[in-house]
Amino acid sequence: MSSRRLLAQLGVGVWLLSPAALWAASAGSTGADFLHFDPGARSAAMSGAYAAVGNDGESLFFNPAGMSEPVNPQMLFSHLAWWEGVSYDSVWGVQPLGDLGAVGAALSFLNVPPFNSTQDSALASDSAWGLAGRAGYAGRWGRCVAVGGALNVLRLQLATEGSWGISLDAGLKYFLNNGKVVLAAQVQNVGMLGAFASQADSPPLQFGGGAGFQILREEWLKAAVEGDVRATPGDRLVFSLGTEAWLGNVLALRAGVNNGTDTGDWLTCGLGVCWRKIHLDYALKPLGLLGAVHQLSVGYDFGQQARLDPPQLRVRLISRQVVYPDGEPGKETDFVPTCKIPAGVESWELHLTDRTGHPVRQYAGTQSLPLRITWDGKDAEGKRADLEGFYLYALQVTDRRGFSDEERGEILPISITRLPQLKALPRDIFAGRVTFNPKGSENAVAWSIDIVGPEGQVLRKYQGVGAFPKDFAWDGKDENNRSVSVREGFHYLLQVRDQAGNEIKSIAPLAQIDAGTKAYAPTAASLPEQVVFRFRLQPEIKFKGWSFDVVDAISGKVVRTYSGDGHPPDSLAWDACNEQGQPVSLNQKFSYVLRLQDLVGNVWQQAADMGITPVMLLPQPPEGETWVKLEEILFEFNKAELQPGIFDKLHKAADLIKAGAGRKLRVLIEGHTDEIGDDAFNYDLSLSRAHMVMRYLVEEEKVPSELLEVKGLGKSVPLVLGTDPQILAKNRRVEITLIISK
Repeated sequence: MSSRRLLAQLGVGVWLLSPAALWAASAGSTGADFLHFDPGARSAAMSGAYAAVGNDGESLFFNPAGMSEPVNPQMLFSHLAWWEGVSYDSVWGVQPLGDLGAVGAALSFLNVPPFNSTQDSALASDSAWGLAGRAGYAGRWGRCVAVGGALNVLRLQLATEGSWGISLDAGLKYFLNNGKVVLAAQVQNVGMLGAFASQADSPPLQFGGGAGFQILREEWLKAAVEGDVRATPGDRLVFSLGTEAWLGNVLALRAGVNNGTDTGDWLTCGLGVCWRKIHLDYALKPLGLLGAVHQLSVGYDFGQQARLDPPQLRVRLISRQVVYPDGEPGKETDFVPTCKIPAGVESWELHLTDRTGHPVRQYAGTQSLPLRITWDGKDAEGKRADLEGFYLYALQVTDRRGFSDEERGEILPISITRLPQLKALPRDIFAGRVTFNPKGSENAVAWSIDIVGPEGQVLRKYQGVGAFPKDFAWDGKDENNRSVSVREGFHYLLQVRDQAGNEIKSIAPLAQIDAGTKAYAPTAASLPEQVVFRFRLQPEIKFKGWSFDVVDAISGKVVRTYSGDGHPPDSLAWDACNEQGQPVSLNQKFSYVLRLQDLVGNVWQQAADMGITPVMLLPQPPEGETWVKLEEILFEFNKAELQPGIFDKLHKAADLIKAGAGRKLRVLIEGHTDEIGDDAFNYDLSLSRAHMVMRYLVEEEKVPSELLEVKGLGKSVPLVLGTDPQILAKNRRVEITLIISK
């Protein structure tokens, strides 16, 4: 082969600057069977598998669409010392244009040392060089697609003769699964024009594609793998596989393999080091009998981030108790995001749900993520959430490239264990030792507690730094070391502050009593009416004993008394009878008095009217209507899914409904739960159960939907009373009532 032919083919290799052409299989097509030039050490170490994972200026030589990913200007330089003194140098840069995309340019120079050639039968010394220039553009098309193109110009010089060429490249990227999967396609040397010694010297049309996968994307470890395939008309397919792993965004390890030429260069490896805005890359490529090629690249980023990563989000929660203007307690929660979003924020969303997934509140914004997002403890309708409720959050941020990250977690309730309000004892004695045991102050940086007298005067004040001490004790004395009489009563004010300046203030609480829940048993009509009292003591403490009186609100006489040792029960059922077992009418007014005595002798009392109304009694149908109650549909604990054993019941119910469809018929579907859980959760669960039954009747049994009416009653209408598992199971139900009008 003549030296002129050799140099022409060397120049074509410089012009292509891509493994697709440089690893062509046909000898003599481009002369690249032994010239494996890569533009930079990063792509060289990965055996040219760069169409999908390439996300910097080096993408200009492979898939121009990759230039759309940097957010800061870049400039890189690469040097390759090849066999027999041949050197290959490249310099390229990328300038992002924000939402308009990015532009890039590159210049590559091949230098061949003087060599002997034969011209006109005479031995002469010649030199050769090649120069290639590229200019490209890339931009985003929506959130998932990036496109790019490049214009290429080539100049080859051998002694006094030269060749030139010009062509176009184009590339495409498609991002899936939040950027963890990238598909790529590219075409090179489209419309090649130029003056070449022969058609064989002209760079051929190239087609290629690849898929990249981010197999790890942690803060301290990121790893990706890519597989590429390239085709040249008339040649065999070329496959390459490359991988890259970053350790803490500082050190990168790379390796690759390909089915290239017969020179033994099927395996490559390398590494990269990133320090602030500078990154160095090295690649080692064996060439079989020809030895090995060492390639070094150095780059500089003019922005704050050395490489563009997908957004990384972390959220810190700060919850605190508040008091609403009407004096009721509430809770606020701050969401403090910590995130790395090199590409800039496009949008963000914060979703709050209850434990069943029911939406509670949503916040959203664009362009920037707030330093703090505060939830005021209310739902979308302005209703207050449960102070001790269980809620879930999901905060998602999306950058300008369409990549997103999400942080999920739970909002834990605030609970401070404390003594109930202290009241006067029957005798003039001293309080002695009172112990406080708070929970929820572990993150406090400062605390204080005031013992307050009946007229609001501060009897004793304590304060300190850090978390509130465990089992903190007040010795029953004031600031002057005098014992305090509790005849007039006293209470306390506890306050803690966290690092962010949030404060939790707590006074001695009152017990909450749900009085007025009536129960009936349609299957046991002889069961007397009952009123169920449910006690919620904030917080849970140890008691010596308790008593509970039901009082005639008009006469003031005690109708019924219950008492016991230790903690009062969670619920207490009054059978609507007096102490002699005689029934009393529930249509008259009653009040109740709850008394608690703690282990140190403090007595606390709460009295209030019950306000009972007979709304829970089994209603009687109005005149002119007939009510038919069908067999109950039972459900599993905390679930709304239909169990396989109840489909026959629903089928029979559907037949009855269809049979009466020609008459004036309405069907009432009421969902119920057991007494476990809070009211809001049980209401949503009961409504979901009723909707599930209605959906089955409409979709599977083809019952007209206009006949059906759905209600959720939560735990307010138990079928039977008690806490045994079998009793609770009977209350987890849906009741279907046919209402037929005459």
